[in-house]
Amino acid sequence: PSYISVNKEDGTSSFDNYKYQVSGKFTIEAADLTITANDQTLTYNGDIQGPGDTTYASDFDEVVKVEGLQGTDELTKVNIDGQGTDAGEYNLVPGDAAIGEGGAASDNYDINYVNGTLTINPAPLKIKTEGGSKVYDGKALTKPEGSVTGLVKDETATIAGKGKQTDVGSSKNTYEINWGTAKKTNYDIVEENLGTLKVTKALLTITADDKSKVEGAEDPELTASVDGLVKGETIKYTLTRDKGEDVGEYAIKVEVDGAKANSAGKVSAKVAADLDNYKIKTVDGVFTITAAGGGDDDGGGDNPGGGGNPGGGGAGGGNPGAVAAAPAAPAAPAAQDTIEDNPTPTTTIEDSEGPKAAPDNWALLNLISMLLTALLSLIMLARYFRRREGIIRLGSIIPAIVAIIAFVVTENMANPMVLTDKWTVLMLIILAVQVAAGIVALLRGDSEEETDFEE
Repeated sequence: PSYISVNKEDGTSSFDNYKYQVSGKFTIEAADLTITANDQTLTYNGDIQGPGDTTYASDFDEVVKVEGLQGTDELTKVNIDGQGTDAGEYNLVPGDAAIGEGGAASDNYDINYVNGTLTINPAPLKIKTEGGSKVYDGKALTKPEGSVTGLVKDETATIAGKGKQTDVGSSKNTYEINWGTAKKTNYDIVEENLGTLKVTKALLTITADDKSKVEGAEDPELTASVDGLVKGETIKYTLTRDKGEDVGEYAIKVEVDGAKANSAGKVSAKVAADLDNYKIKTVDGVFTITAAGGGDDDGGGDNPGGGGNPGGGGAGGGNPGAVAAAPAAPAAPAAQDTIEDNPTPTTTIEDSEGPKAAPDNWALLNLISMLLTALLSLIMLARYFRRREGIIRLGSIIPAIVAIIAFVVTENMANPMVLTDKWTVLMLIILAVQVAAGIVALLRGDSEEETDFEE
């Protein structure tokens, strides 16, 4: 507050001697008020999303943040403008706020509006490609099939598997997306279920062809047949036979050189990777030397189906550097012709040792009859010892002993098993006697029990 005083020279008040007038201006300034639109986060669904141009009259905490209201004043209206369709960020613009009933207190505030952000996130997308497996055949394994889930509304996109696996091994079936009517920026790939492409080893068999000669003659060319080699590929191997010039049989062995050769016989630098595509199996042949004068011999002859390369040596020699190429002359007919032209393996098979007649057998039905006879005896003996009566029950032990002795004497279970033999009728008769005795004992036992009951 302000005070006015009028005094005389002696200091006493002379206020009553004056007529006074006081004038001035009192100003009330508007209070600062900040209204901030709340951020909103949505997920792309193909529709227009956001509040648009919307006026709110309640639930203001959900759409705006208000700072600076005085006393009991409160927000009664606010407008939010902002929306979007595609994934991205958009402004949420507040405005046209009212303070107090009907906006009566709005002029008491200096309102500052702050934009919020509407964020539309990409929709989640899941990708799947197919897998598969096969045996190595020199061709790439592919699986173009694929699927996509999570597209909204009627939008389209297609998946194509682009993975390839040619050599032995495995890899993921990668993919390529054709977005069609969908926009890439509206989607986020959150899951990839990629199939596995697996190639397993092919079986490659190199079989040395059987050869023969007369004692003292030059060795014929060693050849082999190759089965399982992929068309267009070649493999280098060496054929050797065990040393010796005496009459007899010697092994012809196959050794894979561990190198890859092209159709011209030149070894490639790519060795390990090529051989890794095969599971290599080698089969030895038989080289037979027959006695001179033991029959006509054409020197072993060539095997037109062999995949070998000339280069046979003398005694104990081999065929080094043989190159098998695919496709080659038919391997199977060649091996068959070689076997037919060489009588020695046939003779060996005919002279192979083995049983000439079927051994004795034991009969399964005889064993079952013996066991049933013994089982019935045990049952009747148990009833005999419980009641101490019934001579037939006690006598059931006789057929059981006879059946056991007969089986032991006539059957040898170390021999092969058959269903019946010449002793089966005997064993069945013993069983029938035991069954009959059991029935009689049962009937007599029931009669005795009824008599005991009546007494």
